[in-house]
Amino acid sequence: MQARVLNYLLQTLGIIRDPILWMNSAKTSLPAVIFMVTWKMAGFSMLIILAAFQSVDEQIYEAASVDGANKVKQFFRITLPIIKPHAALALILSVIGSVLAFEQFLIMTKGGPAQDTTTIVHYIYNTSFKYFKMGYGSAITMILLLVLGVLSYFENKVLKDPTK
Repeated sequence: MQARVLNYLLQTLGIIRDPILWMNSAKTSLPAVIFMVTWKMAGFSMLIILAAFQSVDEQIYEAASVDGANKVKQFFRITLPIIKPHAALALILSVIGSVLAFEQFLIMTKGGPAQDTTTIVHYIYNTSFKYFKMGYGSAITMILLLVLGVLSYFENKVLKDPTK
């Protein structure tokens, strides 16, 4: 249903002439699923960032304005350092959630067309439960866990507050 609306909108704007079969093409299926996963993760990340913005005390801004700081300086010298740990958390959770996206790819494409949308988690699922290679699937899962742990460690190192 949504594909029809999108196709109609694109045709009305003159961007495309013929309707696009979004999930049948190797060129469009992966971007369509990536867009959906991004849309799914965006709300949670925005909630974390909103809570971070709301946690900044107004008295800090008042003191900075008394000291002569304009809005730009207040943002870069006060707001960003305060919300940086929250942004780091949102980034780490988004990266992990994107790597572990499974049900979206399974429901929308089942790994096709031509296995272009097969993710590592979908591969682990097929290996373990379709081909019954439980040991191999468990080994791949442990490697994925190690890779995500190392990635999270480095993201945390990069985004860590240098004063602590």
